[in-house]
Amino acid sequence: MTKKTTPTKIQQKKIPIKALSFLEELIWLFERFGVGQAKEFVSEIEQQLKGVTSANTASIGLEKYSPKNPNQLFLIGILPRIFSDESLFSSNKELAAFSKEFLKVEITHWGKRSRYELIGHIVCNVAIADDTQLETLASALKKLQHEDNSEDFLKTNLNKNMTWNDIIRILLERQ
Repeated sequence: MTKKTTPTKIQQKKIPIKALSFLEELIWLFERFGVGQAKEFVSEIEQQLKGVTSANTASIGLEKYSPKNPNQLFLIGILPRIFSDESLFSSNKELAAFSKEFLKVEITHWGKRSRYELIGHIVCNVAIADDTQLETLASALKKLQHEDNSEDFLKTNLNKNMTWNDIIRILLERQ
């Protein structure tokens, strides 16, 4: 059992003082350099950071492997978690059917493979898929991602014997 640490009264009094000091320094900087120049500094720093990231990736030859498509990045991040949840996909057969229907990735011999092998196969295919294959699914899951009860929504509808096709259609109809 971990003990929750709470700030002491002295520390609580120092927080507004530190915030005030920070704001005074920030105002001084804006007065000294102007808001326009501050924006330029931020822009320059962003460009330098992008250059550092690109240089680091390129220096080890991985630039060509980095997905540029935001739908690929989103799905590569979220699909393994969804597929690992056995209350959403209880069998390899369900994973294979979903993959074929929504990602156009057909998995042969799904009955002889482990769940994690199927998930890896699907994710690797998502990484090389074009956006037309991914757009519908990514749009639906992005809408679901912003809901507080997304897991309950999925489980409830799957328990009502709704298909994934029905669930995705419902999600896409939402504003």
